[in-house]
Amino acid sequence: MLALFVLSFFTSYLGLGVAGVIIVSLRQILTPQSMMGRMTAAFRTLLFGGGALGGLSASLLAGRLGAHGALVVAAAGSAAVVLGLIVSPVSRLKEMPPAPPAAADG
Repeated sequence: MLALFVLSFFTSYLGLGVAGVIIVSLRQILTPQSMMGRMTAAFRTLLFGGGALGGLSASLLAGRLGAHGALVVAAAGSAAVVLGLIVSPVSRLKEMPPAPPAAADG
């Protein structure tokens, strides 16, 4: 059982590392330079705020459904995220899109 946990932990974080590089690259290409700071701040706020809300909702679910029920809901939520990615236009990208034109100063 421990070996399975270690293997799943390793593959999950390996995938997160690769996905992180791709996600940041895509965001940097699609975001105009003048909006980069705002976009990064908004992304980090949603990311870290979502983590805090996730911990709160996990504890509420575990209190109401028990640990097994909360894990089933978490697995269903993870599957929904993957399905959302599969049907999104991002999954059909074959190469990075061109960068937006630079805004004229004036």
